Amino acid sequence: MGNSSAAGSLLKKGLAWIIVIAVAILAFKIVIAAIAGLIQTLFALVLIALVVFAVVWAMRRL
Repeated sequence: MGNSSAAGSLLKKGLAWIIVIAVAILAFKIVIAAIAGLIQTLFALVLIALVVFAVVWAMRRL
């Protein structure tokens, strides 16, 4: 009897660790995606600023 309870406890611990690892991987992916999104937004804003600057520069040269 004690053997089956120990196996059940070990199985529950194993399942708990699998769930913890899966949640950690998901959280890591979400953080990486958020950082990548912020970097992409920053690059887009810099590109827009450069385009505006180029248009203003070109209009002054005309």
